[in-house]
Amino acid sequence: MRVFLETQKGVTALDNATIRLADYLKDKGVTVSAVSKATNIPHGVLYPSFQKKRSFRADEFLLICGFLGVDPGAFSDSRSSEGAPA
Repeated sequence: MRVFLETQKGVTALDNATIRLADYLKDKGVTVSAVSKATNIPHGVLYPSFQKKRSFRADEFLLICGFLGVDPGAFSDSRSSEGAPA
């Protein structure tokens, strides 16, 4: 399943991994500021992804997973029935 967002530039698809990672971060109480500080990804870049308005880029996704100590594959479609890591 893909989520489509209507933006000023048109309709864009939000990937499932971003949705799962954003939900995981929220559930764990991880803040945008903490991720930004740990990964050196600007707060203004991360915030829309945390709000599910922008997909994480691959490099951002991998840096965040590294910061969390979570296997990036845990957020893949092939593990959708298992859910995100605990």
